[in-house]
Amino acid sequence: MKSRYINQISLPTLPMSQLDTWLPVSCPRLTSSYGTNFESNRRNETLTVAVPSAVVTIPYGGIPMTRLFLITLLLLSSSPAYAEWVKVSDSDEAGKSVYVDPTTIRRTSNLVKMWQFYDYKTVQTVGGFRFLTAKEQWEFDCAEERGRVVALKQFSGNMGSGTMVFTNSQVGKWIPVEPGSIGQTVWKVACGKK
Repeated sequence: MKSRYINQISLPTLPMSQLDTWLPVSCPRLTSSYGTNFESNRRNETLTVAVPSAVVTIPYGGIPMTRLFLITLLLLSSSPAYAEWVKVSDSDEAGKSVYVDPTTIRRTSNLVKMWQFYDYKTVQTVGGFRFLTAKEQWEFDCAEERGRVVALKQFSGNMGSGTMVFTNSQVGKWIPVEPGSIGQTVWKVACGKK
């Protein structure tokens, strides 16, 4: 049978003893709603997965079909994960913009941890370290309206690029959230306040 696909990729064959828990006993033919074709060849002990730009042949022996389908779907749809940085403050008088990553919010009762970073227009120097980005993990007490730094990383470039020039995981002291400050804006995001 001639393939309409441009590329063929064959993965290395593994010993059947390693495949017994991964591959199904039989797999006649399955077409998903996405048009992905699965075809087995028990004589050659391989499984062919056809996708629009490639035909991938992997060793075949004994995974439940649902697990095989989910693995294939994951391989076809996977993409790198990136932080979801959201700007909460434009450049202020100090020449910095503030970003938070709501996907890093971790709640324990009234306490919430979340990562944020300050991106500076000009080089900052603190304790002899020169940096353009300060990435911080803060812990907020939503009931008491206060916060503290629990981790700090400083980078030589903007937006967290460049070399990490300083890191510290010493937990800071609790400080009150000042009304109308950038800190209050960040606290509202972390604590889910409007």
